[in-house]
Amino acid sequence: MEGLFAVNVFGPVRLVRGYLPGMRSAGGGSIVMVGSLMAEFPLPYQSAYAATKAALRAVTQSLRLEVAPFGIRAVVVQPGYYRSDIKPAP
Repeated sequence: MEGLFAVNVFGPVRLVRGYLPGMRSAGGGSIVMVGSLMAEFPLPYQSAYAATKAALRAVTQSLRLEVAPFGIRAVVVQPGYYRSDIKPAP
């Protein structure tokens, strides 16, 4: 579970922290986080993934309020489940 949080929550937060100073000095910008509907509607056996996406949603909601005075927008896109040909790494 720690690895999943590292990738889905802490990684995006680190990226935002790195870019925020430049966005503030530029006077604005947009931050788009990729969440999931699992944050709202978790499924059985997917609790760790759902928890990371709920955490990312909460971080983004707070961030939105924190960066608004600097002209920066923060949003989370929450796509649902869809079938693809992408296979997990071995």
